[in-house]
Amino acid sequence: MTFDLHIHTTLSDGDVDPVEMSNMLLEHADYVSITDHDTAVFHRQFPECCSFSGIEITSHLYFGGSGILTEVLLYGFGLENISGLSKCYTWDLPELEEYLRPIKRQYGAKLFLAHPVLCARVGISFNDILGECCKFVDGLECLHPSVSEEEAKYLLDYCVEGGLLSSGGSDSHGVLESTPYLHLVSAYAELFRWIPEMAGKW
Repeated sequence: MTFDLHIHTTLSDGDVDPVEMSNMLLEHADYVSITDHDTAVFHRQFPECCSFSGIEITSHLYFGGSGILTEVLLYGFGLENISGLSKCYTWDLPELEEYLRPIKRQYGAKLFLAHPVLCARVGISFNDILGECCKFVDGLECLHPSVSEEEAKYLLDYCVEGGLLSSGGSDSHGVLESTPYLHLVSAYAELFRWIPEMAGKW
């Protein structure tokens, strides 16, 4: 199983226009989702090109005396009720999670903390940050270019121990490359079972 669930187009800050990207996706991976920043326009224009809907939402969490950037990835939502996410200010993660609850109940949508290692802050334990963030998400994006193989294994084990799901993607803003660390996935297959299940529903 191959997948890339973190891809951007020119509809947000990517370098590839939606038409070209829609053609590229057809041969990229078994499961794909476009996750433009704070917009789901791609999915309205090209709903047949992705395995399920996706969006990267800019958010933050006040923790340890400072605001921490906590971008999140939402998958499997309905397009008719997602317009409220396009806000003129950054979401507070607890507020966002509360807003998304009815959407998650209705569609079985899943929320993931994007590129967790980029949330690290000097003076705050990474485990403390993860523990706080995981109160509001269903899983972690364990496979990402910012994550080393050692860090990926740590995050995957964290998901196993915490009963969380796992996601992954190239975070491509241009040329599509293979999803990182796919050789690690087989040992953690249960963490990724939600992907084909969601694609089957979509």
